Order: sequence, then structure tokens, then C-alpha cells
Amino acid sequence: PKCYSRELFEYGVACLDNYMQYNNTLAGVVGNEVMNSLTAWRAAPCIKAYVRDLKRYMSQQMDRNLPLLYTAQDNGIGASVTAPQAMRLTADYLSCQTENYKRDSAIDIFGINVESWCSSTGSFEINDDGTIGTYFELWQALHNTSLALVFAEMGCAHSLFNRDNNIADKNRDWKQIPVVLNQMSDSWSGFCAYAYDGNVDFNMFRGGPWNGRDVLEPTQDFDNFRHELAINGISVSNQMMLKTNEVPVCENVVAEMESCCDGAFKENHIELYDVDKIPSYQHRNVYSLAMDGSSDDDNFSVNHNKLSGTDTHGIVLIIAVVLLSV
Repeated sequence: PKCYSRELFEYGVACLDNYMQYNNTLAGVVGNEVMNSLTAWRAAPCIKAYVRDLKRYMSQQMDRNLPLLYTAQDNGIGASVTAPQAMRLTADYLSCQTENYKRDSAIDIFGINVESWCSSTGSFEINDDGTIGTYFELWQALHNTSLALVFAEMGCAHSLFNRDNNIADKNRDWKQIPVVLNQMSDSWSGFCAYAYDGNVDFNMFRGGPWNGRDVLEPTQDFDNFRHELAINGISVSNQMMLKTNEVPVCENVVAEMESCCDGAFKENHIELYDVDKIPSYQHRNVYSLAMDGSSDDDNFSVNHNKLSGTDTHGIVLIIAVVLLSV
């Protein structure tokens, strides 16, 4: 089947070879906001195949395995699939095991890019307008997942924070930090503040664009973030052992997708190809391939859809990760 290109695999291998030498590399990002539409969901098996091939490469060629992370945008899909449903289906599919109990195509961490919590008067359960809180909905939808969960990009846009209330201070106050560290700590493992630099509506530092060397000047936004970390820092009391939940079976996840959401996936003819039948680059001499670029399987070198569309949008704060797709 058409999937991702040989060049993307070579890029991922090169990133692993380069960054695995550093012991502060925490995870590798294999995809960011790829499956944002029903049509884009056709790329989901390709993400799993990419994860499988990189994991096999690490197990054969490296001293340790780097956890692999996929990040999703906290949005629904069309009118029929709500944001919590979309996040749960994405997490379940990307972590599911095949019928023969293979888990080598499963991601290790599921990240969500969330731009909510845009008011100083909101709460975990309820937004200012009386609707259910976004963080509460995500906690309910994902609290029993088998994956480690993080907010990969966390923070409201500056232009939206306290826009719809009478509070004069428009600096983000980061009051969601104690919520993630306490109310959500039975299932969530952390967060990345968005952003160090790169997106003017989210930047926490001034003096950019960052040149990769010199430290930028912190703003009040960052000072507020640092304050919340200081008074709500991780302690023994909120470092609980997270429960390991049952890993979903891919066949069951696909069946749930076909039956849910007013038939949106079925009506749009979204058929997810069996990952076990997608050829692996590990079936060839990938190590010489990575060096000389030769291949006897050019038919498999095709467009990789939006799998390589992982722009960083800005540099997130407080995490060391590798972008394994460009």
C-alpha cells in the first residue's frame, strides 16, 4: 500500500543516530497533528508502520530504546466526532496491538496540543460560560488509557487570555498547572509550556527569533509559569504510580470507529489498512540504505501524505525531544 517514503525512514534513523548519544533526550516525536480530518485518518496505519520500523531499528542497532510520541490537536473531526472522542480514538488506535499481539507498532506517549484555559476565573470542571472544562473532558476521556499522557503544547493564546471577562491582566496565569499535577495526576504524566519562541501569540520570551545559542529575555508570562511551578512543584504526594490499563486490540478499535460518531468514519470510506501487511524497511538492508540511499523497492517510495508535516509551530518549553518527522 502507499505509505511513507524511504527518505522519511532515513531521516528518522539519522535523528536517532544523532540524538540518542545524549542522555537528556526524553522522547522522539513521530508525528504532530497529522490526523486532523477524516481524510487524513487514512495516514494512521502509516504512522504505526513508521513507529514499528524505528523501534525495530533501535532494538537491533542501539543500546536503548527511545520512547516514541505522537501529538494531536485538541479538536473534533468535522461535526460528528467531538474533541474527546477524537483524542480517545487516536490514542487507542496508535497504541493498539494487532491480533497476533504485536506491540512494536504502538506509540509510547500520547501528547495533546491544548490551547484552552483562557480565563483566570475558569476551573477544572467548568468554563466561564458554563460549559464543561476542556481539561476535565480530556481527563474523563483518557483517564484509563494504556499510554503515558502529556500536554505537548499547553497554553492559551495571549490574544485570547482574559479576553471575554473584565479582568485587566492579560498575562497568562498558568492556574492549570496544579490541576494537571493533582486532579489529573492519576493518568497524566506532565506538560510542556508553549512556547519559548517561534509564535508571537504564545511566546514566553522576548528578543527573538531565537538563534539557538543566546538566551532570550523572560516575560511576565514566563515569570507566572515559573511561580506556579515553584508553589505546585512535584512532591512525593503527587508522584503516584499510574495504573497500567489493558492495551486495546486494533480490531476492536477499528470496529468502534465504524460504529461511533454517527457513522462518520464509515460514510467517508475510511479503511485502515492492516499494519502487519505494510512492508517494513527492516526487511532490507536498512543500514546500508541509510548510508548510500540505494533501494531495490522504489515502488514503496511514495508520498507520505501529511506524515512529514510536523512543523514545531514554536519551541516548546521544558522538554527535550527529537522531531523524527520534518
